[in-house]
Amino acid sequence: MEANNKMNNSDKTGKLEKIMYSKYFPEFLKNNSGKTIVIKFGGSVLINESSYESLAEAVKQIKHSNINAYIVLSAKKGRTNELIKQNGGEELGELLKALDNSLIQKSKYNALEIAQNLLWGEIESVNALSELLKEKSVEHESIIQGSGAFPIIANGNYLNAEIRLKESRVKSKKLKSMKGIALIPGFGAENLNSEKVLLGRNSSDLIAAMIAKLDSRVSELIYVKDVCGVFENFDSCNQKFIERISAKELNEKNVRQVLDSRIFEWQRCRIRVTDLLNPGTLII
Repeated sequence: MEANNKMNNSDKTGKLEKIMYSKYFPEFLKNNSGKTIVIKFGGSVLINESSYESLAEAVKQIKHSNINAYIVLSAKKGRTNELIKQNGGEELGELLKALDNSLIQKSKYNALEIAQNLLWGEIESVNALSELLKEKSVEHESIIQGSGAFPIIANGNYLNAEIRLKESRVKSKKLKSMKGIALIPGFGAENLNSEKVLLGRNSSDLIAAMIAKLDSRVSELIYVKDVCGVFENFDSCNQKFIERISAKELNEKNVRQVLDSRIFEWQRCRIRVTDLLNPGTLII
């Protein structure tokens, strides 16, 4: 599938444009110097070309701060929905909501082709950031699904495959020698035949969690959102910011779901939800 790699401009200013001017970001760099971390940037903050330019500058600072960082990227905001419409419209949208491969097989759609096409949004993000990092002379590598080198293995149907931990551990041994910056598309993995597979909708969070699980050096898993952290009774008069919480407590409280709940099945290190303008919420 071919697509235009250039991100559309917008006048809207997002969170990423403010990171370099925040008081917290230098503290973030200092606290993580010499460490290995996973940072996942969601579509809520990847809103336009300016967002990617700001992200590239932030990644440059991360690199210069002697931080090993896996950068997991979602598609640009709204891009996945565009790809769904391009690849089948309303009927495909209903099938994807169900994430039922048997339904796909009974329709005119090819599940493998759909998985490849829908994953393109995340790969677009990685390609866009990679080009900007090259312009800034920032050394990095990109680890892309379907290359035969992707560290997460999943089998089952192409749209909602299940992670195979044993095979992923074997495939991911090279991760522990990674130094510097690695760009990784979210949303999908590889199967045992090195074909692209999806892990269900909104699964980029899960990809980040699995990278943190597979590389024992990772000290913190960071989810960058368009909110400063997790709130109880979000967007109400009783809204309360949560500074620190356990995964178990989080599931018991009345909070807006800002993370894929599947990540807690694989949690190995502490998790932070932040906009990188503030320390955010720490989940232990």
